[in-house]
Amino acid sequence: MEKTYQELCAEIEILKQQAESVRAKEISNAIVEVKRLIKEYGLTANDCGFSAAKSASSSKKLKAVPVKYRHPDNAALTWTGRGKLPKWLAEMEAQGRQREGFLV
Repeated sequence: MEKTYQELCAEIEILKQQAESVRAKEISNAIVEVKRLIKEYGLTANDCGFSAAKSASSSKKLKAVPVKYRHPDNAALTWTGRGKLPKWLAEMEAQGRQREGFLV
């Protein structure tokens, strides 16, 4: 007798679970083996070629972001408008001053 669609789906689900279990065990064994080899041969990330990928992405030049806000009394205190709000600007706003008043 031919299996129904529902029966086949159930078997597929069981096989997926079994495959995931076997995969997890194989990954665990592979990690143990890789760690053993790294220790045995004294390998570094550079030896394994991992630092090359990092240096390729880190070689991108970041474009400088122009200053958007400046403290009125201390020109060294600036903010580009990106990232966390600087303490000096947060304090000024807490005093009731508007952020737009510090635009460069």
